[in-house]
Amino acid sequence: GSEMCIRDSVECYLCDNYTIKNSNISYDGLIIRNSTNVFVLNNTIDSKNTDYYVYFNDISNLLVQSNTISTLGIFIESLGETSRNLNIENNTFQPSTDYPVYISNAEYVFIKSNSIINTTSDAVTFYGSVNNSEISNNNIEISDGRAILVYGNNLTISNNKILQKDYRAIDIQADDVLVKENNITLSDYTGPSSEAINAIFNNIEILNNTIILFGNYTWGLEISGCISVSGNNIT
Repeated sequence: GSEMCIRDSVECYLCDNYTIKNSNISYDGLIIRNSTNVFVLNNTIDSKNTDYYVYFNDISNLLVQSNTISTLGIFIESLGETSRNLNIENNTFQPSTDYPVYISNAEYVFIKSNSIINTTSDAVTFYGSVNNSEISNNNIEISDGRAILVYGNNLTISNNKILQKDYRAIDIQADDVLVKENNITLSDYTGPSSEAINAIFNNIEILNNTIILFGNYTWGLEISGCISVSGNNIT
């Protein structure tokens, strides 16, 4: 069987072909910079120092899989080289984790099959310019903020299950986006308004989504621009 390693923190620079697994990481969390081929597998990460996330910059070929993450989420950015080929999958973000997944200026990012429950901030954010990327098969429950907020181009948002209790579920500030087969429930919102899907840019397809609305201030779609809408079930 695997042994659990107890660590205060992990910080690494130029860590090519690096794997960290089966560890309990606390205090300063996990920080990896300017690295390629990095694997973060089956760890428990609880950053006690609220200045630090599970943080990566200028990273390529990253797999973050099957971790339990608390307090602060995953933050990835590009300061020099564009971060690319980033896979975040099958992780569990504990209740009230702040900004569970935040990606800034990257490409080929795949956020899949994560559980993000009862967060009080935007759950999955693509900020700046995130291109050629996908958010799929995630289970998101959010009590304050947006479930998914995206900027960039050529994105797919599909098969996510979202329980949204405040503001917008999916907020699209990007071109060339496919939004399909998501299951979205809006509930408990008291105003002024909340939308399941907000899209105001171009070349956006909204297809075959199931949207369930509760309350007097909830809306299925708010759209503007060159947008194709088909096969959605809104009740």
